Amino acid sequence: MDAVKTYLDNVFAAFPRTERAQALKLEMLANMEEKYRALKAEGKSEHEAVGGVIANFGSIDEIAAELGDERAEQTEPESGISLSGDEARDFLAKSRKSGIWIGLGVWLILAGAAAMVTISQLTEAADGVGIFVMLLAVAPAVAIFIVNGMRMERYEKYEEKVIRLNAQSRADLEARKTAFMPWFTAKIVAGVVMIILAVGFWFFFIRWIMCCWASSCLWWASRCSSS
Repeated sequence: MDAVKTYLDNVFAAFPRTERAQALKLEMLANMEEKYRALKAEGKSEHEAVGGVIANFGSIDEIAAELGDERAEQTEPESGISLSGDEARDFLAKSRKSGIWIGLGVWLILAGAAAMVTISQLTEAADGVGIFVMLLAVAPAVAIFIVNGMRMERYEKYEEKVIRLNAQSRADLEARKTAFMPWFTAKIVAGVVMIILAVGFWFFFIRWIMCCWASSCLWWASRCSSS
């Protein structure tokens, strides 16, 4: 429900803080809370309920008509870039895909390094093989970084200038951010835990491989000496 309140706050930020605007805001909040509880009672998840409430909200123009189109004066820098809601959502989608590809590239590099260390621990004679395996993993990772960087180059201007959004698009994105933050936190915690477990698993796996290798060498040595 906090995401719905944040959405409504951002929508009304474009209008003067008059008694009429505050009364309309409270009335709309009550209606949105009622709709939210109805969706939750139907078994909808938090994200689905928030999305349903926002989808049923209406447009900024309807609020402006209700308030007599009294807009709050806002000054924006001339060097800013104006984006529509669709353009902003497209940028966020591309950024998400870019993050996935970067994560894959980093994983390939780490996997290649881990494979090289694992192979080198087995025997010194396999150092060349370990390096070759690492290069096989690093090569596609570098290709991913280059291609991904070229695809995102057109969006670099967004990092250098102020982004201007209309009130409804800004409110929608703020609501999405608020709804996403719990999932983001959970993913960060899960990622850290997986890294810690992976390091422990790798350490014990290497020790196990080395013990098996040593046992095999001793077994062959004993067979050769007995024969």
